[in-house]
Amino acid sequence: MYNLPNYRCLLLLGIALLLSGCQSAPVHKVHYRLLESEPAGFASGRALLLPLNIEVKEMSASGITEAVPAWSEAAKANFLQALNARGSRFLGAIELVDMPPLTAEERALLDQHIALNDAVVGSAIGTTGAHAGAAWSHKSERFDYGIGPGLAFLVEKSGADKAIVLTGEDLHSSDGRKAAFVVLAALGVGIPMGHAVTLANVIDLRSGDILWMDLHASATGTSYLDPEHVSEILEDLFKDYPGVEPYREWLSGRTGQP
Repeated sequence: MYNLPNYRCLLLLGIALLLSGCQSAPVHKVHYRLLESEPAGFASGRALLLPLNIEVKEMSASGITEAVPAWSEAAKANFLQALNARGSRFLGAIELVDMPPLTAEERALLDQHIALNDAVVGSAIGTTGAHAGAAWSHKSERFDYGIGPGLAFLVEKSGADKAIVLTGEDLHSSDGRKAAFVVLAALGVGIPMGHAVTLANVIDLRSGDILWMDLHASATGTSYLDPEHVSEILEDLFKDYPGVEPYREWLSGRTGQP
């Protein structure tokens, strides 16, 4: 998992979006150039699945969180299994492509761009979410985020023109925290027990434009360690994919607004 300062912010913003009762714009975002043209091939073709950025953590009674490597690996396996078994249900006509062999230099470049993607997407959520305010509404109306063309070399190596990035954190409470929850609840005090926040985005490998993104968030009750839960998460993440026409309709409804 990329230890970026804004990654934690990304997760908290995701929960805020989930719990928000009003939404000023669709949760999923579509790059402006797809809205201004006919996005041929956006919902078809080949997409490279980048290495999963998925982590499962445990939260102690005092609120300290720690990654559990075995759980994280099991979670990644569940995501891969769901994508391999039901990818067409999630992604329509898009064919998922595995990562090709990379040199050490190419691997380092890929890692840098995955980290950059986390930073850019975290910023995008902050400026286009329900709590961003009117001052940032133009970023939803003209969603123009990207990570640059540094991954263009993957087009020739993989035969794909798009890449899919999956990022997420699943936070579980320890037995000690569960016991503390019961005691504190009896005193009328509530404490957070965990969450699962997952984000997906699609990148144009040639330009680096973030063509589409969406998120799924739940406060409790969803676990990456349950294969069925993972399938449900993916179905929710991609239910609006590609979502071009609904986004156009939302934009048209804003015509004439300040």
